[in-house]
This record gives sequence, structure tokens and C-alpha cells, in this order.
Amino acid sequence: GVGGTSRWKATASATYETEAYRLSLTSRYVGGGVITRDTDSSYPVILEDNKVKGRLYFDLSGDVTVFRNSGGGKVSLFGVIRNAFDKDPPFTGYDLATPRQLYDVIGRQYTAGLRFNF
Repeated sequence: GVGGTSRWKATASATYETEAYRLSLTSRYVGGGVITRDTDSSYPVILEDNKVKGRLYFDLSGDVTVFRNSGGGKVSLFGVIRNAFDKDPPFTGYDLATPRQLYDVIGRQYTAGLRFNF
């Protein structure tokens, strides 16, 4: 089909947490393979062998507790960096695009905020 489908997808994560903070590293793998077996000439496949390599993305996240009450509630600052090493998606050549449902096409992204838990 359009954009193909990876044979393998995997996610792994590791977290270190204390009362004061939490740090996490998550890896996301999308396997490579054949992009499409379509023969429709209106969608030319530019890649000669019609294959791409897999991609491995790393995400970092963490939070720091800034206030904790006696009832167990807390306020914390958090931050996330998705695709921390800014790994580019493969150029598939199929319809001059990269399948967004498979690969990270945005690049490195930052998110930060404040969490309330009462």
C-alpha cells in the first residue's frame, strides 16, 4: 500500500525515579523494508531497490517536584524532548513523501509544563 508498512516496531523505556525527580529514556524503533509493491505508474517509486533502512528514535523526559503537601499532592515541572538526536526520516520517493504514520517527519520537539496532582 501507499507508504508501505514496517515489519517490526518496538518501544523500550527506562526510568529512574526518586521522591524529588524522575528521568526517563524511551527508544522507538521502526523497521525498514519494502516501501510498496504497487505498479501504478502514476506513483513512481524513485528508489531503485524500493527499500529503506529502519530508524531508531530516542525520547528524553523528566520532572522535578517543586511542592509537595502532606496529603500526597504535588506540583512538578516537566519537560520532554522527542527525537532527541533529530534523526531524519528516510526518503521513500513514493509520491515524493515519507509515510508520516511510520516515521518521525517533524524532527526534534520540545514540550515543557507544570503538573498539578491533588
